[in-house]
Amino acid sequence: QIFDKKILQNFLEIESRGEKNFVNEMVTIYLSHTEIELKELQKAFAKRDFKVVKNKAHSLKGSSGNIGANNLFK
Repeated sequence: QIFDKKILQNFLEIESRGEKNFVNEMVTIYLSHTEIELKELQKAFAKRDFKVVKNKAHSLKGSSGNIGANNLFK
């Protein structure tokens, strides 16, 4: 299971109240953000800039938790 069912249900409820394509938009934004963050994380790790690594990892954890991507959140 990629996404937490409860969070996905909340997103679907928001969508059912008139926010068309809400789930699709949230997942698209998350994937786009994650791709950028992972690239920046790799660069920071290669430079051994562990302060940036920590910040990027924290950002990824937070956005993963918000979207219900629990495997990355943990």
